[in-house]
Amino acid sequence: MADNKTLGVALGIGGLVLVGIALASGGKGGQPIPEGHKFGRIITEIDGIAGTIHLQAGKPLMLYNPAVEYQGPGIDVFTYFSLRQRQGGSDVTVYGSGVAGVHVGPAGSMMAFRLVSDTQPQPADGTCNRDGKSAGPWMCCYIWGSPSTRPTPICGAPPVAGPADILIECFLKAADSGNPADADGFSSPTCYRVGGKPRLAMVGLTKRYSGKVVFV
Repeated sequence: MADNKTLGVALGIGGLVLVGIALASGGKGGQPIPEGHKFGRIITEIDGIAGTIHLQAGKPLMLYNPAVEYQGPGIDVFTYFSLRQRQGGSDVTVYGSGVAGVHVGPAGSMMAFRLVSDTQPQPADGTCNRDGKSAGPWMCCYIWGSPSTRPTPICGAPPVAGPADILIECFLKAADSGNPADADGFSSPTCYRVGGKPRLAMVGLTKRYSGKVVFV
């Protein structure tokens, strides 16, 4: 089992913790990274899990201690953890987490920083925790419609039997429009903004594990 002080992720399903190692897989397009800031990998331990993770619909899925590499003067970042399925030809969110916000940096060279504070796990109500602890650097995603995701509900649909993708996305705490007067987007990225614009993760800071979860 990974030590609590290491930078990585452990997935807990009904008390079972699965540990591995992963490299980031960056996405194209998205929210531009501001000048003077540089991001590297999103660090997790999911890739080391052999095969698929079988999940009973309704059981929460834990993401433990995710981190990101960063170099720069420091910046506010928030992270979202979700499961998505192809339903009716669309990419639908079926599980979603709370929103974890931290300040990363400063760093004169590329360093790894936690994406979840020790004192602000998501959700903060303690409904999903590791080893009986009430606080820690974790995120849990819950099934669509779960009261645990309030006050930032998941915009999506219930899961169906079959494969789903795991996504970890890092967002700027900034308005997508570029206008500081607009909302900074510190809310569920599954719900569309005014005008129908979706939240956009930072360029290269979406990590997707295709078909890693199978709902049974």
